[in-house]
Amino acid sequence: MNDDRLDWTSWTGWFGRGSFAFAAASVVVGWVVFLLGLAALGPYVSLLTTDSNLLRLFDEIRQFCLGYNPDTGRYRSDYLTMMVVQPVILLAVIGFVWGREAREGAKAFLGSVRRRWMSWAALGLVILVTGTAVAVRLRGGPGSDGLPPRGPNAAPAFALLNADGKTVSLAEYGGEVVAMTFVYTSCVHTCPVITERVKGLLAMFPDRKDLKAVAISMDPERDTPQALAVYTRKNGIDRERFEFLTGDPKTIEDVLSRYRFLYYRQPGVDSIDHANMLVLVDRRGRRAFDFSILKTGDDTIRKAVQTLLNERV
Repeated sequence: MNDDRLDWTSWTGWFGRGSFAFAAASVVVGWVVFLLGLAALGPYVSLLTTDSNLLRLFDEIRQFCLGYNPDTGRYRSDYLTMMVVQPVILLAVIGFVWGREAREGAKAFLGSVRRRWMSWAALGLVILVTGTAVAVRLRGGPGSDGLPPRGPNAAPAFALLNADGKTVSLAEYGGEVVAMTFVYTSCVHTCPVITERVKGLLAMFPDRKDLKAVAISMDPERDTPQALAVYTRKNGIDRERFEFLTGDPKTIEDVLSRYRFLYYRQPGVDSIDHANMLVLVDRRGRRAFDFSILKTGDDTIRKAVQTLLNERV
């Protein structure tokens, strides 16, 4: 008769061998290197892929594991500290419990690939470059002017409808500085405040016709061009400088996804949970700065806008 019971002796024996200890340590180190890579790449990760789902996944990993704020492009220092401390603790536990086995596993592994020194050299180079990039990025933090790191990538293009039902594209703002935000007209909490902050920003530069603002609706089902027309009149919006835009739901979803704008519509609830984002686009159409508009002071935003206005194409 066959004995189908699990052989627990073989399982516990495997956990006591060097292969497990070395594999566990390798997983810990590999995960840290992966997170360091994401932190180092920062906004440049979009150079590697244009897949919006993959970019959103990268952002979610950085937010959950590194305390990344997509509105400001910064990392929380306590998250970064824990990213270093936790692996050290895990490696210490592995070393304490399986120290000898781990060394034996490492020796066996290194012995099997001793002739592949070029692979190890390449790996070392990658780790060195990644570590250096992270050190420079984290050590530098905001620039000497107090502004967050400048984004190098082009702002995602769009073609949406304004309050007159006419198509407005990002390309039409070429050569101008654009302050872009995301709201919906039935919002009674943060969106009215965001609208007033953007109006106030434009008021700081009353004579600069090369500074424009755009608000993209995240609620296209209700925010029709007619609804936008009512909203802009009610709120005293100068549409020569500040356009509210909408579109069909699929188009809006695509635009918000490519801007990596985080929002969530709760089932059965009219309100939408969303980030409070202000995107500054420079004269060349690059996504220069991201800010959390409700958490960032007027001086910082004004300084960023002035920096972009001082530039020439």
